[in-house]
Amino acid sequence: MVAEYRRQLSAALAWCQPRFDPDRAADSLRSPELGPPRNIVHEVTDMASVAAEVAAVLARRAERLGGLPAPAVALPAGDRILAFLPRDSLFHGSSPPECDGFIDADEIPPWGSWIGLVGEMLLSWVPAAMVAGVDSAIRCNPEESIRWASEQPVPLVQELRGLGLLR
Repeated sequence: MVAEYRRQLSAALAWCQPRFDPDRAADSLRSPELGPPRNIVHEVTDMASVAAEVAAVLARRAERLGGLPAPAVALPAGDRILAFLPRDSLFHGSSPPECDGFIDADEIPPWGSWIGLVGEMLLSWVPAAMVAGVDSAIRCNPEESIRWASEQPVPLVQELRGLGLLR
């Protein structure tokens, strides 16, 4: 699982770093060619279906990148990893104003930044420029469907943190 996380983190960075525009935080990492055909909060009823949608996005990204890049050895300085729990989202819309739309009204992080599922948590990359806004969105999220991954007591998450692959 650590090896797959490293590969998908590298793919997220390879896709997102050249495309991310802080002035277009709401859409610069929501490329239509990668997007899931179904909304993982409203249109998907179980985690197996969420996993299928996430896998399809990751496969489309790898295809457009021409394969997966070399595995990441560390998370770039200042960047963080977000954990999103799609089944917990109340889609109340309080997050977008806090983070310039980086997280949408359903609390979904941009699909270009998705790394993969760990249990029921969808992990995604957050560039340093968005960390303060996402942190504010997390604080105003009453159902706690978005959180910093590094603060989750999941053994794999703690292993990744120890390897410098998430903060």
